[in-house]
Amino acid sequence: MDASADATPAPLHTGLGARRYHRLSLRDESEVATIVEILAFPSRPELLDKRVLELSCGWGRLTLPMAAAGHRVLATDVDSDALADLAEHLVPQDQASTSVELRLTSLTSFSFDETFKAVCLPTGVTTRLDRTERRSVMEAAVSHLAPGGVLIVSTDYVLESAPTTMCLALGPHTTLTEQILPETGLRRTTLSWEDELYSSDLHIVPPTWVSRTCTQLGLTVTYQRSKPDPLLTGRVNAVIAAVKNP
Repeated sequence: MDASADATPAPLHTGLGARRYHRLSLRDESEVATIVEILAFPSRPELLDKRVLELSCGWGRLTLPMAAAGHRVLATDVDSDALADLAEHLVPQDQASTSVELRLTSLTSFSFDETFKAVCLPTGVTTRLDRTERRSVMEAAVSHLAPGGVLIVSTDYVLESAPTTMCLALGPHTTLTEQILPETGLRRTTLSWEDELYSSDLHIVPPTWVSRTCTQLGLTVTYQRSKPDPLLTGRVNAVIAAVKNP
């Protein structure tokens, strides 16, 4: 049976809800393709042997493409189940299995004894955190960048002309509903998956905030690309890259 309207939803971006949402997120590869493109840009010779730090890697939507493109990746997440699932996917892929290290680490208190050629903050990181937490994570990410390294931040934002409520049928028993809550700066995403119901409130983070914060942290913004969501009208994904000055 379908999820009832009065059912109490489970969190969408942790546990089984995150696994369900991950499967849906694979429909749009633009964010991943853009990040891999940024990592292909020429970098300083002393950065070539350094790794990429990926925060909140989940089930490897970005991890596997980065490894396939030839990058060594330290992929971190606080979800042990997600890391275990990703480890299973690494086994049959020779290049990825030797170039990816998985680490169970808190997003808000990570610390490593190395610097990286790039640190990636995917959309899930940027939009789940409030303004204070988001800036703190970005500060920590910058501290882990080698001179000349690049901070790559993805975010979702909403155009002023976007409808405040959208409901999409993604399958026979799968529905995604998104509601904009302008008074709080949040958007509520609810996923109905057969008889399961998941929901989370995410922050609306415009790319201008990301770029301004990068500049305040001493970085130089070198790249920004925005692409509309293929299904959600008025929703846009943006990827910003900023370099740590030598």
